[in-house]
Amino acid sequence: MKVNELSSMSRRVELVIKVVEKGDMREVTSRRNNATYKVCDALVGDDSGVISMTLWNEDINKVQVGKTYKLSNGYVSVFRNKMQLNTGKYGTLEEVEEEITVNKSNNLSDKEVEQRSFGFNY
Repeated sequence: MKVNELSSMSRRVELVIKVVEKGDMREVTSRRNNATYKVCDALVGDDSGVISMTLWNEDINKVQVGKTYKLSNGYVSVFRNKMQLNTGKYGTLEEVEEEITVNKSNNLSDKEVEQRSFGFNY
């Protein structure tokens, strides 16, 4: 799979991506359990485009700008009408020795998408 094939409904994502940029780490507090987590946004991509990726806790220090990683079992979420790539609870990031040229001109996270509602009726 390539970055430009991702959609807001993408699940079980398998990609080889290069880290182009990495933002500052910040702390957030969960409304669910009041726990504090570390979070950081990174721009990752391949020759088809780039997308913002949310890194949590130990993945923040594992990922470095200029390195290439294989994402297994990732998914795409929508936050503030922008697509974001995530490893999630069951996904993994593994560094690989593969050279990738990144196409920064096609940024999927710059395009607004409609957030899906599941329409549950209670």
